[in-house]
Amino acid sequence: MRWGHVMAQGWSNPIGALRTVGMLARGWYYRLQCRLRGQRVHFGKNFRVVGRLDIRGPGTVVFGDDCTVVATRSAPVTPYTHSPQAIIQIGHRVVLNGTRLGCCQRIDVAENCLLADARVFDTDFHALESTGRHRWYTAGVTKPIIIGPDVWIGAGAMILKGVSIGAHAVVGAGSVVTREVPPWAVVAGNPARVVKYVNRPDPEVIVHA
Repeated sequence: MRWGHVMAQGWSNPIGALRTVGMLARGWYYRLQCRLRGQRVHFGKNFRVVGRLDIRGPGTVVFGDDCTVVATRSAPVTPYTHSPQAIIQIGHRVVLNGTRLGCCQRIDVAENCLLADARVFDTDFHALESTGRHRWYTAGVTKPIIIGPDVWIGAGAMILKGVSIGAHAVVGAGSVVTREVPPWAVVAGNPARVVKYVNRPDPEVIVHA
């Protein structure tokens, strides 16, 4: 979406056009902010922001084209990297709505995903075992997280280290996901379990497609 196209749409929907222009302008503000800070952040085309985006850490954050960040000052979107080798990869047309991400190794979010006010952590942060030291000074186990295309993650959900979520899956609000989620599955609970499948194609159709 180009600025000229947005302005042209303003004749039919001026309020919507102004809102879009504001989101694009705020996206450019964060581009400039990250560049001035020397952060390893890459933005695709038409990056839009409503509210507060808080990017921290020594790693790399990549946003695809047409991504949207929706947040508030009290509940910002936080792509935090906790090591220089950490990579948070956000695909095209992803919407992050108050999402918190903590990455030591890698978090991949494919295209067309919707992530609500969820927590996505690829690390335990601290050791599970008691070693005689305060756990604050220990390091936890880290495993990458892969979120497939067209996934919806509900508010309050937690996606933990090593999880892979299949395409078109839905994670219910407040769920704690500790294991692989199949494509087209709806999972809920703590720990999250499959409760149904939505719009899953017939297996024969998949095989012969």
